[in-house]
Amino acid sequence: MTEDINVTFIIPKDCRSENECSEDMQLAFVTCEQHCGGGLQAKWVHESKWTKFEGLTKRDVFVLNEFEGELYEQLQATKCLLVGPRCLSCCLTEGTPIPSGPEPVFTIAMRGLVVTASGLTKAQKEEIRRKVHWMGGLYSTVLTDDTTHLVSDTVLSDKYVKSIEKGIPVMAITWIQAVWEASLRLNVSGSSPDFLVHRLPPFTNLQVTTSGIPKKDKQLIMKLVNEKGGSFSGAFQSETTDVVVLTKEGIGSEKYKAALEYGKAVVLPSWVKDSAAKGVALPLAKYRVAGASTSSPLAESRLPDMSLNFSRITNVRPPSNFVDETRSADATMMSGKMKLTQDTKKSDVSIDKEILTAFENLDMSLIKKAGPIFDGFCIWVTGLEGISRERAAACVSRCGGVRYDAAHPRVTHAVAASAAAARAVLRDLPSVPVLSPLWLVSSVQAGRALDEAQVSVV
Repeated sequence: MTEDINVTFIIPKDCRSENECSEDMQLAFVTCEQHCGGGLQAKWVHESKWTKFEGLTKRDVFVLNEFEGELYEQLQATKCLLVGPRCLSCCLTEGTPIPSGPEPVFTIAMRGLVVTASGLTKAQKEEIRRKVHWMGGLYSTVLTDDTTHLVSDTVLSDKYVKSIEKGIPVMAITWIQAVWEASLRLNVSGSSPDFLVHRLPPFTNLQVTTSGIPKKDKQLIMKLVNEKGGSFSGAFQSETTDVVVLTKEGIGSEKYKAALEYGKAVVLPSWVKDSAAKGVALPLAKYRVAGASTSSPLAESRLPDMSLNFSRITNVRPPSNFVDETRSADATMMSGKMKLTQDTKKSDVSIDKEILTAFENLDMSLIKKAGPIFDGFCIWVTGLEGISRERAAACVSRCGGVRYDAAHPRVTHAVAASAAAARAVLRDLPSVPVLSPLWLVSSVQAGRALDEAQVSVV
């Protein structure tokens, strides 16, 4: 004979009886009573009176109005099934099973959805994971063929590029909260067109500048970029500029030269217009200005899929790498930029010999084999110069991370090559882990982002 399923509705501490419980709780109880019989038993119990936690199984179902508090924590530590009132009502009415997953299910708004995230902090990803599970969906740390949605705040990550290729919707983090709040009031689905307003704009967090573009086209590009998540700047700054838009006639301009030197994307105006029309950031490689490639020898081996991953950082000091073509001081400003020439060896002298040797001996083909191991990481690289800095940047960018050259609230890891650099990081970002550059090398060689404790911290 089939064992009974015991459904216990918990009366919160601030309620004296079930009559004071929320409308959702009372409706769920009525729905449950209508399905009683055949082994299904329902009852009300006040939160303060429940003391049994031993021997609970999946056939012991507890309905809670909120997933928080001491009783919730105690029940979660058992093998019982925890659900929200809307989840139970919907599943009983539809005759469908309660979504199975690693956590309790409060609503079924994300039933059937598989969500992953990119470019967000650990805390944000944890919140997304929890809410997705609470809404009956599944959260994965990786992008797979089963993924239905990507939540991101960047269009530069490898996950973003792959999602666009596969036609997977890319959503802003606001989507999660919007679906959650709606599901507390209504029976909704996270894949509903009603939530398309939360799609990630195509130029999210990008800074774009132009060179040699006719005034009318420049105004249109400025309008599209600013309206769709990005910011337009009239000047080029290596620390903040992501994309330079120009035509073939702009080849040879100061911005063009600076973009090549600092590894920025140089694309045709059609990239902005087409991306705005499609609602996604289209692959930059398809819109590159003919002949535009960085002056760095490492650029020749860049992965096509990783070409979107380049530095986005905040200017926190007077820039020597600043180009504004409307000013007459361009040549003076440009003269301050670092050249990877014979000065490289001199610069490398100040770097610890072990670090220098590690980068010089690094097999660059391992970067391609490693794949996007730093996806979602925002890494501040400081204290390195010359070939070591260049190869460290390649490790970060081509392995899915976003490189920063200065302190920024979005930085998740700092790589410092000297005690002075480490002190600067601790001063500006005291909560960010400070790691040796060897962490980058070792992670690439291992094919995964190593735990911070596995590599010596500076």
